[in-house]
Amino acid sequence: MTVPTMAKLLERLCAAGLLEGARPVAGGLISQAWATTHGVLGAIEGTTWLEGRTYRVRLAIPSRFPNVLPMVFVLQLGQRLPHVLAHGYVCYSEHDGVLLDRHDPVAVVAEALRQALDLVGAGLRGENTLEYIEELAVHWPADALAVSTLTLTDDIRWVCGIRTDPCWRIFDDRADAQRSCPGQDAEQVLYIPLPRVPRPLDPFPEGAWRPRDITRFILQNLDDDQRRSLHVRLRGSKRTRSLVVVRVVRPRGGVCLIGVEYHDIQGDHPLTKRGGTALCSQFRVVRQDQDYFVARGGGLAEVRRCKALLVGCGAIGGHIAGELARAGVQQLTLVDPDELRPENAYRHVLGNSIQSRMVRALLCPPAKAAMLMFDLGDRYPALEIGHHVGHIEGLLQQKHINLEAFDVVVVATGDPNVDRWVNEVALRSPTAPPVIYCWLEPLGLGGHAVLVPGHAAAEPRGPGCLDCLFTPAPEDRTPRLCNRAAFAEAGQAVTRELAACGQAFTPFGSLDAARTAELAARLALDVAAHGLRGPVLRSWKGDPQAFRAAGYRTSSRFEAASEDLERASGSFAQHHCPVCAAVSTR
Repeated sequence: MTVPTMAKLLERLCAAGLLEGARPVAGGLISQAWATTHGVLGAIEGTTWLEGRTYRVRLAIPSRFPNVLPMVFVLQLGQRLPHVLAHGYVCYSEHDGVLLDRHDPVAVVAEALRQALDLVGAGLRGENTLEYIEELAVHWPADALAVSTLTLTDDIRWVCGIRTDPCWRIFDDRADAQRSCPGQDAEQVLYIPLPRVPRPLDPFPEGAWRPRDITRFILQNLDDDQRRSLHVRLRGSKRTRSLVVVRVVRPRGGVCLIGVEYHDIQGDHPLTKRGGTALCSQFRVVRQDQDYFVARGGGLAEVRRCKALLVGCGAIGGHIAGELARAGVQQLTLVDPDELRPENAYRHVLGNSIQSRMVRALLCPPAKAAMLMFDLGDRYPALEIGHHVGHIEGLLQQKHINLEAFDVVVVATGDPNVDRWVNEVALRSPTAPPVIYCWLEPLGLGGHAVLVPGHAAAEPRGPGCLDCLFTPAPEDRTPRLCNRAAFAEAGQAVTRELAACGQAFTPFGSLDAARTAELAARLALDVAAHGLRGPVLRSWKGDPQAFRAAGYRTSSRFEAASEDLERASGSFAQHHCPVCAAVSTR
């Protein structure tokens, strides 16, 4: 916004009667910290009546207005209120996701003022005191910092801290600490989880908290059993300093961490029944634990303990592995017999990382499973990931892999013969987990994912497996072996060769692989998080133009409407299937 345009806007705001006696703020004030901190280009100031008293208010316009919200400052409040920050700045709205009418800037400012004054009024009436807790971590007065990878349990316990420059690092135990910071001295840190949304102190501290305020806040929000547990752990302690990390439950859900260092402790620890005296310093705690990262990325806490097996680490499998890790699956095993070849760089998630000298030195030959394991392990340190280089048939027959050890299996080999073999092996096992099979059609025609349920102990298994798709329907007059889910008409050779024999490939792009991987990953997560049983067949249809231009023909299933495919997603079971029919009648 230009200076002349700003001047005209300020005149309109003054004339709109939003504030009594409104006038533009003098230019000298715009150079002060309250304005420069927020990128304010201009402002007006006046008075308003709120809860029986007159307050001075500034309406400030940032340089990016009207693409960002205006700012409201309520001056000389004389008390600490929720969501009122330094210089009287009222944090009345989140900026993300707010639509602003740039053609009516006065109305935008008027609505901002209304929301800000409503928030301040609620604070003056004492109606939103829990908001102190909601924003506690953000405004916890602290000069020091700690980074925490703690698993946030409900029990008071000793954890481990290491002082690194420039902050503390907090770990679950000494073994974790030594793995991350080898050779550095560690000390005990007390982890205290408050059991519920805590009551804020009244009056709520402004600025640094006094030692007695911190101690009172912790003890008044513990239950009786926790206070006893705390006393037992600290009784007789001769420590002169003590680090404490407190888990705080937020009113709107989720938890945050705050940190306290007691030092110069005289007598018993301040958190015991006969608490002694101590000085305190506060430190901010940044969460870097798996639960926080997963929730922040939209993942699912329910899948954290899921053990997943991925068979096939190619174009589809590479995407699936990453999505499972990002969704929160913490234990993942990869299987693939092949090397990562340079010609697959443009459709594999690893690209051409095979060319890295370090990788070539470590991995010769560069196996897909190993490469993907190193890549994901580096990206997601909490992920427990392993791999096997080999064909799934041999690994199962030689018992290097046991399907029953996993909660869900995803098969992305792209080879229907291997997939059908795995399907039969899994169905013969009385305790096999659910298995998802996925594959692509050529030239962007589509992709498929099939969930075959495992064997639940409490209920019999009905028909429905991968081989049902290869079993002719009773009404077929000329039955032949083909995939009845396919969008390409049966009997067509769709592979290509750009080099010599032995270099054939199915033509598809990375977007096609990613879309199919999404189908499979969502099925796997629905199994892990929500207990989806199936059988389920899900397909996506692409544009057939390139496929047909190459001289290929689509199947009758491709011609069905997408909504019809969705409605029929669970109706592919064949009661005369030679594989699952025998299992379901046992």
